[in-house]
Amino acid sequence: MAPVPRPAHTPANPDERRRLRRIDRADWGRLYLSPADEGIDIRLRDLSLDGVSLYIGQPLTVGQRLRVTAARFDAVLDIVGCWARANIWVASGRFVTVDLSGAH
Repeated sequence: MAPVPRPAHTPANPDERRRLRRIDRADWGRLYLSPADEGIDIRLRDLSLDGVSLYIGQPLTVGQRLRVTAARFDAVLDIVGCWARANIWVASGRFVTVDLSGAH
């Protein structure tokens, strides 16, 4: 896996704080907390060129490094935010490496 380049993005409006455009992705995936982990089912919320937002059944720690696999990518990411929403957790992660070469 190669490091992810960080292309620039001009926000569509002045209130947008994201550097890169998001793509809504309502796909399922697996999250691995360690190489020996069996994985946890997750639901992808949205995807951009530099990261992913996901729904998960437990809190994650900011700064935690983990692996996420989905139909279109396999990535290592650093968690940059996690918050409770109703009875689920929403986490955001920034890609460290990502492989887009096919289904996993």
